[in-house]
Amino acid sequence: METEKKSNSMLYGGIAVVILVIVIGFMVMNNNPAPTGNDGRPFKGNIDAKVVVIEYSDFQCPACGSAYNYAKNTINEFQDEVRFEYRHFPLTSIHPYAFKAAVAAEAAGDQGKFWEYHDKLFENQDNLKKEDLIKYAEELELDIEKFTATLEGTAKDSVVNKDIQEGISKGVNSTPSFFVNGKKIGKWSNLKQAIQTELNK
Repeated sequence: METEKKSNSMLYGGIAVVILVIVIGFMVMNNNPAPTGNDGRPFKGNIDAKVVVIEYSDFQCPACGSAYNYAKNTINEFQDEVRFEYRHFPLTSIHPYAFKAAVAAEAAGDQGKFWEYHDKLFENQDNLKKEDLIKYAEELELDIEKFTATLEGTAKDSVVNKDIQEGISKGVNSTPSFFVNGKKIGKWSNLKQAIQTELNK
């Protein structure tokens, strides 16, 4: 009887450990942030890649929307050969919702969902009001209270404004603007060719 009790105790203990491991794994998986560079900003691809692509873009810009799928597919095609970074450049004089959309993306990034939210914004460019931004956060199962607090606050304004100033210093005056290893390319449709040129050097 004592042996049976010990056996049952060990069994239940083992099950408890397995459940605990699963729960912790689930929590880590759902809160694991996207990879970030030395500056804390999210990136796609290989941090040590030979080719670095930086895009200055505006979530409400139709031309950026047109470039979105092409750029996404191109970056995915090269995978670990490229590091891709997104920079905010909202043209607030003509796109009234662009700045807050950028802030919302950063708020999602705080919860490890920058790229998923980035995609949501480009796939729903005609719906970027506050209620839309919150809806996308809900669809991605973000902590809405935390997300909304960041969206309504000003903590991320400096991140967006820093990107804008960085872009201006590089001669960005329209969106989207792509830089491949520091060199601005004339047309976004030349992105793949520009990457390949750098890889062949």
